[in-house]
Amino acid sequence: MKNLITPLSVPWHKEKGLDFTDVFVYVGLSWNIPEKSVSLPGSKHLKYLTKIQSFLQSYEYAQAPKVEAESLSGTLTHITFVFLHG
Repeated sequence: MKNLITPLSVPWHKEKGLDFTDVFVYVGLSWNIPEKSVSLPGSKHLKYLTKIQSFLQSYEYAQAPKVEAESLSGTLTHITFVFLHG
């Protein structure tokens, strides 16, 4: 079944992983092969929303440390792949 995702150019380790169903979670994203869609699972959505809200509250009146800003940037970069056209 891994050949189904070949047109999507999603990297998949050749020797790891199990066969999967039409809908599965990979690299923290929910993939739906029949619908040709990718979404952020609800648990990740809440986790990322909480992280963003915490960052904004913590640094509303102060400069954020570089490591904190980089961490938030990494989180947002990860979900940008999903919401590229959304």
